[in-house]
Amino acid sequence: MLNFGEIHCKQSFYLFYSNEKLKDLEFRVVKNTEVDEKNLLAIIKSQSFIKNVRRAGKNGDTLSLKLSFKSHPKADEFRKFLEYVGLISVKVNGQKIWVKNLITVEEAFAENAKYSPEPMNYKPEYADPNMPEYYDYELFRLKTKMKYMQTSAYPKYLYEGYVTKFQDAIDSILKDKEQYNISR
Repeated sequence: MLNFGEIHCKQSFYLFYSNEKLKDLEFRVVKNTEVDEKNLLAIIKSQSFIKNVRRAGKNGDTLSLKLSFKSHPKADEFRKFLEYVGLISVKVNGQKIWVKNLITVEEAFAENAKYSPEPMNYKPEYADPNMPEYYDYELFRLKTKMKYMQTSAYPKYLYEGYVTKFQDAIDSILKDKEQYNISR
């Protein structure tokens, strides 16, 4: 439905993770040609945590909106809203965040519990991308760092871009591993 979303927030706290009440938020979206602005505004207004939405401006395909909240949305509520309008990533104060990573701290702990890596002692073949062990080691290394971030100040790592950086690296290694397995 939308191509890109951007959130601008002057507050210093981590959006959706703080007890500080979020009153309003500037939200810019770049819409594709199939998106009807009235339908988009109706979808936004239908969210239980939205008090009001007003159009703050338009520049080409970029629509600036001012969202006012009835209640402070939780990370998972806002994620579901962003998914519903078709966004897969947003920029929050200039930092790219994958919508799928906008999860509650409890969800981060649950994700963390799913991955229990076996210890790996380093071997020289782990440094060689022509060896299958390289991909397993890289996944182990990246997922272990992600596991740490999920249990230690997840909002901080999310909004500083580390979660996105490591998610991108994990996705890239998985793709490279698949290519490696196909070419063998």
